Amino acid sequence: MRSSWKISCTLIALSIGCSTPGFPGSKKASTPNLTTAPVAQTSWTDKVTAPFKSKSPKKSSLDDRTKSDPISFQFGSGPPSAALYLSMAQLSDQGGNASQARAHYQKALSMEPKNTECLLGLARLEDREGNLQVAMQIYQQLVKENPQDAKPLNDLALCHARNGQLDASLQLLDQAVRMRPDKELYRNNIAKVWIEKNRPDLASKHMMAVYKPAVANYNMAVLLQQRGRSAEAVSYLNLALAENPQFEEAKTLLAGLNVPVPNRVEQVSQLSNGIQVSMPSTTVRAPASNDHILPTPMYPPSQSAATNYPSTGAQSMIPQPQNFPAETASKPVGYSPSDFPPVR
Repeated sequence: MRSSWKISCTLIALSIGCSTPGFPGSKKASTPNLTTAPVAQTSWTDKVTAPFKSKSPKKSSLDDRTKSDPISFQFGSGPPSAALYLSMAQLSDQGGNASQARAHYQKALSMEPKNTECLLGLARLEDREGNLQVAMQIYQQLVKENPQDAKPLNDLALCHARNGQLDASLQLLDQAVRMRPDKELYRNNIAKVWIEKNRPDLASKHMMAVYKPAVANYNMAVLLQQRGRSAEAVSYLNLALAENPQFEEAKTLLAGLNVPVPNRVEQVSQLSNGIQVSMPSTTVRAPASNDHILPTPMYPPSQSAATNYPSTGAQSMIPQPQNFPAETASKPVGYSPSDFPPVR
């Protein structure tokens, strides 16, 4: 009876569990009232791909990749900028493709309407192409927006000169000279216009301001000779040789000028500086047509000299090869063009 009772107790304990140490029973009974969430089953595919997913790098945006490697061919470099179009315009301009250069300049200006470099490049392009009115409008915009910049003043002044508006040209060149009194280019240009106004005395003062006396007188002789005023040129050459008897360029030019000029009526006058000059009987010279920039005896009336007129003016007259910045005309030193060729 007693043994059957023990067996019954044992069976009851096994069925409900027991927390007594060392007594066999269900472990669930040791933590009553504890609820646990069911464990989700992991698929075999997830187990295989999990290590690879954890090691994969964070995906970066296109902007981040572009910033980290802006010249990479793998990623885009973003939309074109005004600087890019300006660079393309300059390359096209240098290559002689005016229409393509114009399109690129205009595209750049549509993004940055006040970009000085774009405006100046487009103005000079139109200047070279003979579109003086268009060029002058752009130069005027530059002068208004950059009142302390002498470059657009100089170029606008020579546009006026090519258009026959010498007084307006002198006013603008005078402003440029006041801003940059040491700039030979601006002195050359204003001297050239003063000669067109039949004031070689004032032209000579500008030459003397930036050149040694021998070179200044030689430059005056070249400018006058190119205008067909040979007797005056001879006077300045004699002054140049008095300053420098070894001035070979002056000797060469003088030898070529000591030939009587036919059909020329001249008067002799005394300038304030004591230089004997011959003044033409007709002091006012009108262009043969509106297409002519400044009157030039070297060109017949039917031929336009506009393509040879730089808006950068003459250079120093002593012949020697030299590289000029973009602002100046691509003429070797020593060559004084009879006209104002387009800007380069």
